[in-house]
Amino acid sequence: MFARFLFAGLALLALLALLLKSLILLWSPASFAALSSAQQLEAIVWGFRFDLAAACLVWAPAALLCWLSVRLLRRRRLSWLWWWAPALLLAAMQLGDLMYFDNSGRHVGYEIRELTREFAGLFDTALKQYSLPMLGLLAVGLATALLCRRGAVLQGRLGPLRIELPLLLALLVAAVGIRGSLTELPMKPDRAYDIGNPQQALLSLNPAYAMLSGLLASSKGQASNPLYRQLPAPSSKALAQLEPQRLRAAEPYQAPTRQVNVVLMLLESWPAEVMHSYNPAAPTEPAVTPNFDALHAKGLRTDGLLAGGRRTVEGFFSALCSYQNPLEAGVPNTALQSLPYHCLPELLSQAGWSTAVFQGMHKGETGSFAQQLGTQHSYGKLEMPPAQVEKNSWGYQDPDLYRFVVAQAKRETAPFFYMINNTTTHDDQLPPGEPWVFGKEDAKARQLSVLHYADKALGDFIRAFEQANIGPTLFVITADHTAGERSGHLGRYWIPFLLYATDGSVPARHVPGIGAQQDIAPTIMEYLGGRAPWFAGHSLLSQPPQGAGYATSGSLGWVSGKTVIEYPLQHPDQLTCYDWQQDLAMTTPQPCPAQASALRDLSWASTWYQQSLLFQGQTREFGRIDPASLLRNDSATQTAGGAATTQPAG
Repeated sequence: MFARFLFAGLALLALLALLLKSLILLWSPASFAALSSAQQLEAIVWGFRFDLAAACLVWAPAALLCWLSVRLLRRRRLSWLWWWAPALLLAAMQLGDLMYFDNSGRHVGYEIRELTREFAGLFDTALKQYSLPMLGLLAVGLATALLCRRGAVLQGRLGPLRIELPLLLALLVAAVGIRGSLTELPMKPDRAYDIGNPQQALLSLNPAYAMLSGLLASSKGQASNPLYRQLPAPSSKALAQLEPQRLRAAEPYQAPTRQVNVVLMLLESWPAEVMHSYNPAAPTEPAVTPNFDALHAKGLRTDGLLAGGRRTVEGFFSALCSYQNPLEAGVPNTALQSLPYHCLPELLSQAGWSTAVFQGMHKGETGSFAQQLGTQHSYGKLEMPPAQVEKNSWGYQDPDLYRFVVAQAKRETAPFFYMINNTTTHDDQLPPGEPWVFGKEDAKARQLSVLHYADKALGDFIRAFEQANIGPTLFVITADHTAGERSGHLGRYWIPFLLYATDGSVPARHVPGIGAQQDIAPTIMEYLGGRAPWFAGHSLLSQPPQGAGYATSGSLGWVSGKTVIEYPLQHPDQLTCYDWQQDLAMTTPQPCPAQASALRDLSWASTWYQQSLLFQGQTREFGRIDPASLLRNDSATQTAGGAATTQPAG
């Protein structure tokens, strides 16, 4: 009886985990539209190993508690409520992951510990933006709790063979289920990519397992195998594409000398896709961002940039350090965080600039990370005066944040470098009395209305700043990342970019092409008369965009001109090409142009080279270390069998 009860619970939880995982096909069908029904079914079934592991992780503790109640409390009644709590936990984690997937296009992974720290704000946002699924989960939970009160009663003598032996067998099964096999290395979430198709891997991975695995790994200080290790070592021909970067890196460091203020606005979740300055198909009557559009014509602008990630800390690292994030991950809360980086805030602080980061919410991880990168001061909502505008779930609305920034700028006695991450577009709420210009009937309409309000606050901020006579200031206006369902992989990373100097020192002009978020720091350094040769990006003041890359769902993408190429990490030879200007959603592959192989080689070599240096703690040596020497070392390491797990150098 006891054995049957335990293993019935495991079967129930494993089946539930599989069904919950499959909900993503209904939640975000566009993300898997490229897969046939057979491929979707294959991914779901192939990934049952992750469903079983997730079930075992919540089943084993419940089984232990059940045994304790039988032995210590002498309870003979076995209620199905023992499995109700783990089942509800699986459902809650799945729902949380679906919400996160909505905004990031990926499952919760390394971010899980930071998300637990921001639980209050996330929960409040979930109640407002996903009230129906949250209420559904609550209703199902209450209804099933009533049903699960039923159970069985243990009869007869409860000896070790009837109680302890089934428990030991259950723990053995749980250990094997969590490990993934008896013979292979312990299973980790990145084993999902073994299926060979990045989109199938995304579908096969159980989100609850990814979350629980991330929590366990971070609590033990473990580092997962870096995703770039799935990328084959590039050929010598591909590495030759890096020669221009090596020549630039050979130049000496030059400290900034031009005593001018700089304000870098990493606007929260602003997507270029809905802004008429970048996308002719964006709304125009009215425009979503009319203030930005008007300012856009007065400065240096490209066709936008590609963000270096899908979270604020990832955008900060790309923009401030001019370097790739670990693929589909970030630096904070990993072993990479303890490594040395020589980024823009540090260089400007050393050169006499006052440096500060401003956020309308808690300083949190982003503020701390910015200070680790050399920023002197961090201001969040606890450092700000009482709000004049009603706050949203996360903190201060943009008008109050910008008022605080102007007040601080007036007190400065030295040139300053300010980084601003606003809060209004972190939510879908407007202050009382503000019009919902695009309506509030659905999530998209609310997001556009909130972005329109944030744009008005941006315009008022620029005007107030200029009227305050603070001094010549360069505004670098871009975004940290995008959020929500965007058109295709490119749309998920496409953000605005504008350089506007209050003294007219940056002539108004359009430079065709999409650049990279990594280009921001070199551009600011050149404007200030400096140069950091280890920056992986390049200045957009002196060169047009050289293309940009992104990593998503186990694939790498690269945009150059109107062409986008994509290829799986494990199979760089499998190229797919698109014309993003005609097909932003990237639904119709096009014949690859003649330069596609060269673009692939550049993306391949650059990613492999940057990631290798990043995990070796040698980002300062970018361009100075011969890629061929890394290639030789990598080949020797793999030959010796030591490449299974890469730990960052300390």
